[in-house]
Amino acid sequence: MKNLTIAFTAALAILALAMVTPATAGCRRPPRPPCGTPTTPPPTPSPLGWPEAKPVADPTPTAEPTTATGEGSPGKKENTKDKTAEGEKSDKKVTVSKKPKITCFDDFDALKGKEENKPVLLFIYWPDQKDSRGQISKAYQNCQKMTNLLSNSEVQSALGEMDCYKVNFKSLNKTRCKRYGVKGAPTLIFLDATGKVLKRITSSKIKPSSLAGLIKTVAKKSEKNLEKLRKKRDREAEKNNS
Repeated sequence: MKNLTIAFTAALAILALAMVTPATAGCRRPPRPPCGTPTTPPPTPSPLGWPEAKPVADPTPTAEPTTATGEGSPGKKENTKDKTAEGEKSDKKVTVSKKPKITCFDDFDALKGKEENKPVLLFIYWPDQKDSRGQISKAYQNCQKMTNLLSNSEVQSALGEMDCYKVNFKSLNKTRCKRYGVKGAPTLIFLDATGKVLKRITSSKIKPSSLAGLIKTVAKKSEKNLEKLRKKRDREAEKNNS
């Protein structure tokens, strides 16, 4: 009888252990890596999944040329001597056409045909994770911080009013850097719907609420500039028809 009791007790103990083991097996912490083990580097910065805007090889301006109307011949000084017997000046009207400027809608493939729609934000980022010494580059780290700033929920909500693109800093030549005032990465370039640069930001230290307010201000300014352009066209059309 005593042996039977001992066997029964042992069977209960084995059964209890079998029931407890599956529940606790997954709770064990993984072993820590030994000191000196290299950590996994951070991922390459992905500016929020925005489409890449690549520079066009030979951009041609699509903006309408501006015109100026005046008296006399363009590019020449008016002759002070009388050209008529009565000494009256010529009243001949001359129209001078100014060469249109190249804008972001001409410069980048992803922006083609999207002018006069929404304001644009270009995120100029640095593509290389490591510098020449094999260390994480400062430009890369700053781009990570800028990406985190742009990922803020308040900033994301404000960006719904803009078309956003990322641009590889290394793809920009000197002409484009000068055109958009880019001196390094990261740089945020805010442009209105006509392609005019309204604001640049190079530091991620700005507060998310301040950046969201700036985005809304840019959107309002873009709408005003677009309205001015439309009114100007209407005036020119009326003048041509009269």
